[in-house]
Amino acid sequence: MNDHLGETDRRRFLKSSAAFAALLGVPAEAFADINLRYACKGELHKDFHASILDGINYMLDNYGEDSIRRILFSTGTKVYRQMHEKLVAGDTSELIEWWRYYMGREGGRYSIDENADGTAVFTVCECPARRHLAKRGIAGGERTCWATRVLNDAICSDSPYEIVTDRTGDSSCRQVLRRRLPDCLVGRISESAKYDSLGKNLKTAFGFLRGADLAALPNGRTEVDGEKVYVNVMTPKLKPFEQGGRAEAHRRYVDIHVPINGRETIGHFKLTDKELELPFNSKDDYVLFEAKTSPMEIGPGEFAAFFPPYGGHMPNRCAGTPAENYRKAVVKVLV
Repeated sequence: MNDHLGETDRRRFLKSSAAFAALLGVPAEAFADINLRYACKGELHKDFHASILDGINYMLDNYGEDSIRRILFSTGTKVYRQMHEKLVAGDTSELIEWWRYYMGREGGRYSIDENADGTAVFTVCECPARRHLAKRGIAGGERTCWATRVLNDAICSDSPYEIVTDRTGDSSCRQVLRRRLPDCLVGRISESAKYDSLGKNLKTAFGFLRGADLAALPNGRTEVDGEKVYVNVMTPKLKPFEQGGRAEAHRRYVDIHVPINGRETIGHFKLTDKELELPFNSKDDYVLFEAKTSPMEIGPGEFAAFFPPYGGHMPNRCAGTPAENYRKAVVKVLV
């Protein structure tokens, strides 16, 4: 651990985390009565965020990434047991309350936009943890962002929800609490109504595809529902799949690829945490990376949908001779 923490603080930090204690051999039953501290009025540990970062750094440097993942999984499912169990049961209220409690208590600048279905967008304009670490001149705050994402995954594990995080700056991010989505779907447009339950915007998009004459649309952008759902029609030059190339992925929009007058091969790859750490273009919602992809072929009346953040894809490829004057539509769906 870093030298700016005394021995008392080190002990206090280690004792404060049920997950760390679990790793050290304390039985899980010892945490059965832990409740979230929503009503707690006392001050936080005088250097709470630096202590947490010290613990993360110590475990990563001495025991590796898998150890801290196990610790954070125990934290998400045992320390935050009530929140986790409610999410598993389909109730997001306690997670949203926790966001408000934490940010309010520490004076963070944020907003939460809730939807009637329990989903929400948590926009952090200034993270209290990053602010505190910067004030102390402590480097390595990006590890707290990584740990937050891993903890979110643990809290949402085995539930119908997931939290997708997009860092928008050194001390800001956008966390989307949404229904858990696949990384990729392939199917026939005529049978796409079964996916309407994945979300309002997806229902709008698939409904549009089932009723639209895509061949009659002009090249370029056609709006279906403003920035929530729109279509780009294009005439890409297809390349042989064997040539490879860079794949892409998104954080905010689903891509639904639909051939209009020929067949297209698209490479698919499910992102790992390593790819999620790559520099991301938040303005244009994409990241490019090298990856070995698996081919899938679609034609008119079929679609391939790639969901953020894990649905990596390499479009505009072909398995044989490309169609002459090939046209396609890509429906962009905000999630």
